[in-house]
Amino acid sequence: MESSTRLAAGVNPKPSKSNTGAAAFNMKRFLDRHFVEIRAGIHHIPYTKEEFEHVNREAKLVLGKEPGCLEISGPLHIVGDIHGQYNDLVNIFMTLGRPPATRYLFLGDYVDRGSMQVECIMLLLSYKIHYPEHVFLLRGNHELARINNTYGFLHSCRRLIPSDPNYGIEVWKEFQLKKPFKNPARGLANDLMWADPDKEPFNHWRGSKRGSGFKFGQDVLEEALDRLGVELIVRGHQMCLEGYALECKRLILTIFSAPGYCAQYRNAGCVLKVSEDLECSLIAFVPDGEGVQDMLEKGGRLWDTEVDEFYKAQAPQ
Repeated sequence: MESSTRLAAGVNPKPSKSNTGAAAFNMKRFLDRHFVEIRAGIHHIPYTKEEFEHVNREAKLVLGKEPGCLEISGPLHIVGDIHGQYNDLVNIFMTLGRPPATRYLFLGDYVDRGSMQVECIMLLLSYKIHYPEHVFLLRGNHELARINNTYGFLHSCRRLIPSDPNYGIEVWKEFQLKKPFKNPARGLANDLMWADPDKEPFNHWRGSKRGSGFKFGQDVLEEALDRLGVELIVRGHQMCLEGYALECKRLILTIFSAPGYCAQYRNAGCVLKVSEDLECSLIAFVPDGEGVQDMLEKGGRLWDTEVDEFYKAQAPQ
């Protein structure tokens, strides 16, 4: 794994036209605030109602213009689950380069569980607004109202303005960017966001212990790759001890980008660097702590069972 990388060269930044008419709102200054005000530990950025409204309105315009299936060329960096770990998100940008110097594809699961969820989604949406061709955001299973009203994001929004908790609920509703479906519980979209590769020597499909979606076997994966004409699937959605897991005869790669997950685990986080020629390499973000390096070298892969046990709730995780 690499410990560092060169920034993408030759980028011609083109800020989105959608906010050029909003002279009163300086998006570049707003983005810079997120880096100026960063500090260790849990802290919250004091957003105004006007800032929430602007970011939500402009994000809907920008994201609404994109097709449901994105075709993106390299170079870029692919980032997995963040789950409200804002300082780690900022560390990724500071280490690998801030847009537009570096292009990013995020795989979803930006909110829930972590302590700075609102800051994560505000920063990511703002980058998408300002540099729409340099930041790409996919929806994960935690970008659904039925999930994040249970796992923390609704609560994070309600604490925004303590004197007016109803406003926080309205902000949360605005963050539910529908494209083009509404909170799917079944069907293709649901299965895409919830499916997991089966670690057991099992073919075909079977139900998932998560309470939603399915596990798929080697034969299903190989058939899908053949029909799509691709060589590798890169996905998020599962925590990995080393920050990544390459499985099923190296046909599927899981990326998890939240090191020291929820302050309960000592896992590494990883980002996948993809070159212009589609050569891939992994960049590790290793949390501090005694024995972490040895544990990562000797440890297993996915910790989904432990995470399932840790977060017991009525809704699927």
